Amino acid sequence: MVRPLVRDLRDRGLLARHFFLRHWRGGPHVRLRLLPHDGGDVAEVRDAVREGCRRFFHTRPAPDTLPPATYAELARTLGRLEPGEPELPLQPNNSQQFIEYRPEHHKYGTGAALAAVERHFEESSDLVLGLVDRDVPAARRRVLAFGALLAGEPDPTALAQRLDRSRRAWGTVIARDGAAVAAVYGERRATLAAVARAMRRGEDTGDAFLDGWRRSVTALCRTLAGLEASPDTAFVIDNCAHLLCNRLGITLSDEWFLRGLAVRAATELRDEERPA
Repeated sequence: MVRPLVRDLRDRGLLARHFFLRHWRGGPHVRLRLLPHDGGDVAEVRDAVREGCRRFFHTRPAPDTLPPATYAELARTLGRLEPGEPELPLQPNNSQQFIEYRPEHHKYGTGAALAAVERHFEESSDLVLGLVDRDVPAARRRVLAFGALLAGEPDPTALAQRLDRSRRAWGTVIARDGAAVAAVYGERRATLAAVARAMRRGEDTGDAFLDGWRRSVTALCRTLAGLEASPDTAFVIDNCAHLLCNRLGITLSDEWFLRGLAVRAATELRDEERPA
């Protein structure tokens, strides 16, 4: 639904910027942020959203697969990763709401910094929507997420530390076998290391998605570095990678696993670059 709606609004000259993400609070749903052009017709944009949702819910209604008790348990678990966020009851299935966008200034700053981050969010969303159009299978999306996690940090030691920081924090709510990460990396080391080296060198891989992602992240890093007042670049890039995984439909548990593989790949890059 998101891709045709965004395309329609762009074609009609109504849309200045957009991005989307998936969210669990209130029940699994998509949050689509739409910024009309200055002086644009907000009512016309809202009408298009209502009609797009109406058609989608009519032709492809989501089944009711989340009982309230299951949602309550999910909210207790995931809420531990977002302390301070208000609780939200389970919302009606196949429904749509307009909610005012509140930028996360504490994460992404203000002014030019926030504008650069939101521009990247749009580029990231467009990359993922292109995959949705092609119905890319889940296994391929996980490979792309692995590659994307390795972009944006030239120092492999700092990269490994950055990737592991969130992974350790999530370990309090994610029950996965850490030993399996080592086993999978050992089995697929040649392929995973090759992807890591390509992302490290900043060279085109021949994959339009990974190359587009790397260019977007590189541009964001360059912009933030040139600002007198900007948020923590390492934090921003790491969160952008997390949000990409989110847009790709990668579960938090799978992202935890992919980060483990990426930490091993980054550590191997560090060891390769050490003087003999």
